[in-house]
Amino acid sequence: MNIRYQRKLWMNVKGDRYPVDIPVDLNIDMDYHREIHRLMKLKTVSDSELIRVGNPNDGGYVMVDDCDAFGTKIAYSLGISNDVSWDEGMANKGYIIYMYDPTIPGLPKKRAEFRFFRKGI
Repeated sequence: MNIRYQRKLWMNVKGDRYPVDIPVDLNIDMDYHREIHRLMKLKTVSDSELIRVGNPNDGGYVMVDDCDAFGTKIAYSLGISNDVSWDEGMANKGYIIYMYDPTIPGLPKKRAEFRFFRKGI
């Protein structure tokens, strides 16, 4: 399966930053895609409040407040770019964050709770 998406990068020109959209093609083996889909399990949550973790725009996400109900202190972040605000919010809640992004050489900010892999999922 071939997936094409636009990757926003920032270019610095004489101290000013400009967004640049770069098309990226990801060739994903269908067996790999099926296995990831099989492993993902949906959970029904009731009687929990929703909170926003991370920046108020892209990089932040609305999620249930009672994350501990899932019984693990591990979170996965897929596609980091230059924004780790959600990751930091989850780390502040005591989570270890496994972070994946094949389009960046490294994280814009490091923390002991971050585990970065330059791979796409």
